Amino acid sequence: MARIGNERFVHFTAEHAEIAETSFYSHFLTFLFSAVSAISAVKSIAQEYAMQTELEIRQDLSRIAKKIYNKGLVAGANGNISARIDTDVALASPLGVSLGALNPEQLIKTNLRGDLLDGNGRPSVEYPLHLEAYRLRSDVRAVVHAHPPFATGMAAAGQDMTRPLLTEVVLAFKAIPLANYAPPGTEAFVRSITDLAPEYDAILLANHGALTLGKTADEACHKMEVLESVAQSTLSAQLFGGGVFLSDAQLQELLTIRRTLSAPNPASDWMHPAPGIALSSEPPIHCGACPLGQSTESSEAGPGGIEAEALIRRVVAEVTSRLS
Repeated sequence: MARIGNERFVHFTAEHAEIAETSFYSHFLTFLFSAVSAISAVKSIAQEYAMQTELEIRQDLSRIAKKIYNKGLVAGANGNISARIDTDVALASPLGVSLGALNPEQLIKTNLRGDLLDGNGRPSVEYPLHLEAYRLRSDVRAVVHAHPPFATGMAAAGQDMTRPLLTEVVLAFKAIPLANYAPPGTEAFVRSITDLAPEYDAILLANHGALTLGKTADEACHKMEVLESVAQSTLSAQLFGGGVFLSDAQLQELLTIRRTLSAPNPASDWMHPAPGIALSSEPPIHCGACPLGQSTESSEAGPGGIEAEALIRRVVAEVTSRLS
């Protein structure tokens, strides 16, 4: 009798040990999947910029700076441009150099704290706005600050473009807010965009100019051009007796179109996990070891199934592959 009871006890504890072991493996795999997701998010900027060399980015910035100058969006040595070349490194036009004469080798290199890493000269007093945008938005890889005449006139008059007047404003920007005035080079100047940059790609700077954000320098420049164009159209509407603002229903319809147009590109390589690794936290998770259509949640790693240790080794190999 005692022997039977002892056998039941041994069987009972063995079952619980197997459950505990399976639970450990499950939590370990969940941790690895989460780690891969976090690593992919952090590395996304570097992965996209790996397609361009630093020299190519410098050449792009020089070309676009001249375009900004030639279109009359800046004058003299006003305005500045920058591009992030790594998760914590950016190139920027230096203080006192006209965008119309900016050469690739004149661009300075800093970290996102503003410390100079390479180059002659120092950043402009508006450069902290660029750095704030990079810190707030992982998708922003280029920033343009300019003084386009009509947009700057609106900013000096205390006007924004948050009421829906032009379809182009809604589709391109959703809205264009006005940042509170603060002296350039101050902490208050940086904070003036802290609540706006996470949501808007174009910002008017009170009594100063404008700031546009983009995934590329070309995109940031294009947005500055569009900003100046819609500022001119807004002024024209006022000269013709005032604009007719869109209704709430019309605004919502445009916002729906905007969401469709700005949906993430499914062809972006970095958005796709490596085979066998699911970056989404939503179940089911396909581990790559079990058959397609069967998730790890329903898989039983028993004595006759796939060894949990082998599964972990496979996942670790995938993680290592994504890190390399």
